[in-house]
Amino acid sequence: MKRNALSPLAVIALAAGAALAFSAPAQAFIEFDDVLIEYWTGAGDNEALLIVDWQEDRMLAFGYRWDVVDAPTDFDLFETVNAASDRFYREWVEGMPEQAIFGIGWGADDDGFDKDDPDDFYEEGWLENGYWSQWVSTDGENWEWGNGLGMHDLTHGDWIGWSWAPDFNDTPPDIPLIPAPPALVALATFALGARHRRR
Repeated sequence: MKRNALSPLAVIALAAGAALAFSAPAQAFIEFDDVLIEYWTGAGDNEALLIVDWQEDRMLAFGYRWDVVDAPTDFDLFETVNAASDRFYREWVEGMPEQAIFGIGWGADDDGFDKDDPDDFYEEGWLENGYWSQWVSTDGENWEWGNGLGMHDLTHGDWIGWSWAPDFNDTPPDIPLIPAPPALVALATFALGARHRRR
């Protein structure tokens, strides 16, 4: 008799815990492979992610690759992502081109972007309504305020976040993670149900 063998319920519970952890909105040591990335731009061995969070569960991730000789900044990342798709939109603060972001949008219904399309993601502001706050991280969990567009020299593994701050209440961006496989979600649901039935 094997004393250390796990019961079937224990195995299910472990799988359920893994599923729940994988689908959590944020966790330490997030890998790029855990993130639901809309598309990649650039080429090279170095990688960084751009996270844009419009709030209310509207967030997207974009990947950027480059070679060491390119020496890019977060401005290069942002503009390369913007140029790669007509679904991405950015607008500068009037009189401050390529320095301050006024609005960021995304065509969520596959027909380009339009500010007047209620299905698309868009927020804008500077001195009214709110503003776009910039964040920088090396692990996707611990975020620091950015110093402004173009002020951060990218290194491999960087996370650059732009998070809408409604009413000037800024928070780090949420990260869109790849959903847990349906089988694990089903196991999690079953395990939680079994736990409640035993009480």
